Amino acid sequence: MQSYYAPGKILLVGEYAVTKGFEGLAVPVKAGQWMDVWEFNSPGNAEDRLIFNALDLHGATWFSESFDIEFLKRNSANARISEDSKQTANAENASISNDSKQTANAAEISNTEDSPSTNSPTDSEDSHLLKVLALVDPTFWKPGKSYRFETRLEFDRNSGLGSSSTFIELVCRYFKLDPFQVQDKVFGGSGYDVAIAAVQKPLIYWRNEQGVHFRQWKVNSELTKDWKVVFLGNKVNSRTSTSQVSDMLEDLSRDENYRMQIQKIIEIVRDAQELMALETGIEMYQMFLSQLLGMVTPYTYFGVKPLPRGVCKWLGAWGGDMLLVNSVVWDAYYSLWNGCEVKNWNDLVISN
Repeated sequence: MQSYYAPGKILLVGEYAVTKGFEGLAVPVKAGQWMDVWEFNSPGNAEDRLIFNALDLHGATWFSESFDIEFLKRNSANARISEDSKQTANAENASISNDSKQTANAAEISNTEDSPSTNSPTDSEDSHLLKVLALVDPTFWKPGKSYRFETRLEFDRNSGLGSSSTFIELVCRYFKLDPFQVQDKVFGGSGYDVAIAAVQKPLIYWRNEQGVHFRQWKVNSELTKDWKVVFLGNKVNSRTSTSQVSDMLEDLSRDENYRMQIQKIIEIVRDAQELMALETGIEMYQMFLSQLLGMVTPYTYFGVKPLPRGVCKWLGAWGGDMLLVNSVVWDAYYSLWNGCEVKNWNDLVISN
């Protein structure tokens, strides 16, 4: 058996803007996801198979699937042919031929006689897993061998802490794939969460035409000792949320004045050595982004007023996953979050 581990993540500042090349300031959390892999001889004359099982925080299976490895090999080969066909067509400035379209369709998930079984809770989970497996070199699989994968989450999979990004990092480590390329093809997004899962340190992350960039970032735990994270239990898909403001984000990225302002605010948080600078920068980022994108801050969402020296900020996709509050806001408005899971920031994150 081989075991792999990747931590979850929180993006403190940079949500949405990080998809347009701005810096994102992210930290790993102490809870993550494990993946165990068994390689064994296929029994008797049975076909070689890949068996995948995903366990949630409580040890219950939330996703289970089994694949014929010969199907996976064909799926991978077809996906590569499809990609080559698309590149050729783009180079020639022509549409993909009917044959290529058929090849591309073969790489997609369909109900064929050798498709995976249908005992998973959602089609999207099948889709994501098969898209990852389609990127595995067909020669990776050993004749006469079957494989069992089991993942185990240490956090609620609807918390927003990174069940998808940790999964990408884990399987890429096993299959020796580039996790950022896989993230692009399967989920999209900036890839900061994959970087956190791989490096397992607080990071300053950005992405541009030259590729992915990151460097270590230290957060003084003395400054964050009175912070709390409220888990609202309302999972928001960050990719869907980003797509809803995509046009406005594009305008933001093209306006040099806006770029300078938002990067300066991020730098205030990034370089803060004192609590006032850190918390002021966090609030400034949220207010500035709200004004630019027309999005609702937590104050408006919960119908409360901002407080002097208070911090109340969305973490991740706005409107759902998590909320950062400091002691000023918590003491005044804690009753708003009765019934929500609440954790101290310093107990939750890896700060150095």
